[in-house]
Amino acid sequence: FPSHDSYLDGLTSVLSAQENTTRTNNSTTSKSFGYTLNNDLQYQHRFKKTRRTVSLNLNMQANNRSGDGAYYSNSVYYLQNDSTALIDQKYTNESTSWTLAPTLSYTEPLGKRAMLLWSTRASFQRNNAEKLTSDIIGSVSSQNSSLSNVYAYQYDKKATGLYYKFSTDSIDFSIGSGLEQSSLRSDQTFPSQFTTSRDFINVLPRINFTKRF
Repeated sequence: FPSHDSYLDGLTSVLSAQENTTRTNNSTTSKSFGYTLNNDLQYQHRFKKTRRTVSLNLNMQANNRSGDGAYYSNSVYYLQNDSTALIDQKYTNESTSWTLAPTLSYTEPLGKRAMLLWSTRASFQRNNAEKLTSDIIGSVSSQNSSLSNVYAYQYDKKATGLYYKFSTDSIDFSIGSGLEQSSLRSDQTFPSQFTTSRDFINVLPRINFTKRF
């Protein structure tokens, strides 16, 4: 449970007039808690035919962060008409996210030196963030919309590809292409409401040649 506290008390003076102009007292406190989880699962099946395989990989991630804090500032201005500026704020902060990414692959041998690889993969990502800040005036608490935000984000991606590979003792060659579809969506519900949505399609050609001497 990380926490942080800081305090500052300052005095500003005009030397020529030998007068104190500003006196400021600041203090901040905060504490936070969080965790991160990451896990990989893999399954592979080998068929009787050499180099013919099917495999499934699953990656899972999860993150959580939460905390709260306070900020207090009291400034007194002495020149001309004395005045006071007071800021008393409290906030809460929370964010969660998770990602699920499966991949399915199949390999088919084509003779002794060549192979056909087919793979499909997907990724599903979700994020939620909320920060709420309140101004304290006496015993009354009011929401500070300029320092508050409630936001949700999601990103989904799917891709499929087919590749040809050829290898000898001295060279490696592969060629193929994939098609990727992705969608992005974000929703803000506070302080104002708006939604952003985008869709993308990408062609992913790939060619590789390696020569060993």
